[in-house]
Amino acid sequence: MGRDKHIALLTAAGFLLLITSCSPSTRYKVLNVFFDGVPPQEEKTLTIGLDTLGQADSVRSLAIAATRNIPQYDYHQPYQQKECGSCHDENRMGRLVAEEPELCYQCHDSNLEKHSFKHGPAGAGFCTSCHRPHMSEADNLLLADGNNLCFVCHNTELLAESAIHQNVKKKDDCTQCHSPHSSENMFMLEKGACYNCHEEKINDYSFLHGPVSANFCSTCHETHASEKAGLLKLPGQDLCLNCHSKTLIFNNPAHQDENKNDCTQCHNPHGGEDEFMLN
Repeated sequence: MGRDKHIALLTAAGFLLLITSCSPSTRYKVLNVFFDGVPPQEEKTLTIGLDTLGQADSVRSLAIAATRNIPQYDYHQPYQQKECGSCHDENRMGRLVAEEPELCYQCHDSNLEKHSFKHGPAGAGFCTSCHRPHMSEADNLLLADGNNLCFVCHNTELLAESAIHQNVKKKDDCTQCHSPHSSENMFMLEKGACYNCHEEKINDYSFLHGPVSANFCSTCHETHASEKAGLLKLPGQDLCLNCHSKTLIFNNPAHQDENKNDCTQCHNPHGGEDEFMLN
């Protein structure tokens, strides 16, 4: 009885070895001989025309393309050209040849020193906070498309409360107004960004107020929210006298007894048809 049991075990082991080592089609035939109710074999075929086969790099790549949509990637040039040594030390287990941002600045010009205001990640040299080093489905090797990247760090609720953003559409890209790296303006505003919506402030006058002409709207206006009308930084004369000399202005006979009035009662703060921008 023990000998029969031993033979039965060897037979079962041999049977298992047979069905696990053979091809799927052979395994199905063997199982179908010994057992009832074996599920039918799933057919997986890929029809490839001769004209298509001649154009494909390989049958494998064609098969992958036939079963799923391959995303379009933006590639970092050294990675695409297999120049790994541009960034990695191949003699030190692939470690970077330098830390960021020095590594990035070997090829990319930062331009950060040219501007007064710097976006946090760019100013700190954390390029990979926003960019992938090898490839990305987003343009410019970004970690995500458009505003989806900005909203990883920036609070959408606070932005939505801002009066300046009320007319911004969901499809609008933050970089239409804000520089992602550095700027001469607070809040990383691009030069002339305000005129994307307020073009009449610069096109309708023969003479322009200095800050308007220089695209320095943030000299007088808050960019997001203010308790003052018109998003102004200061009320009435306080704003004007922040730049214009109070002594010179009120020594002018035309301005006598005007020290309590609002300058914009007589002057247009953006521009006019004469050099004094009179209303």
